[in-house]
Amino acid sequence: MDKEKEFEEIYKKYSKDIYSYLLFLSLSKEEAEDILQDVFIKFWKLFDRLKNLENIKAYLLKMARNRLIDLKRRERNLKFVELNEEIFDFKIEDHAEKIKKKEFVKKIMENLEEEEREIIILRFYENLKFREISEILSVNENTLRVKYLKILEKIRKYVYNYNYEEQKS
Repeated sequence: MDKEKEFEEIYKKYSKDIYSYLLFLSLSKEEAEDILQDVFIKFWKLFDRLKNLENIKAYLLKMARNRLIDLKRRERNLKFVELNEEIFDFKIEDHAEKIKKKEFVKKIMENLEEEEREIIILRFYENLKFREISEILSVNENTLRVKYLKILEKIRKYVYNYNYEEQKS
């Protein structure tokens, strides 16, 4: 297979995941598209050296994350703002139920710190393994596992309190 076809296959396989990840981090569609384009342009330039990577998806996600951090630093705004609602796409027929679930997930995510939110996004929405997430975030894998368990406990408490408040009403 020639270089262009290999690159095209990689783009088709991973571009949607990278784009979704960027949307999760509250970027507008335009910003996410710009970063996605930057990532794949850089990947194309390095393609001969990188095409045999063991984990291309993790490498591309890390490139996207680094590009996002650069962009936010330039804007002097390192904190990610509101969650992008487009990412919560549930396969539910009942529109009212879909809206209710979107709002609930959004509330949970907003109660997490930036790093916690990113770990949950990479683990659940990108289906990455701890090893891959640790590479992307440059965090020791064991440290990441401990953080992950603490995040799950935080989410459990929020869900419990939310359900408890609803039952009291």
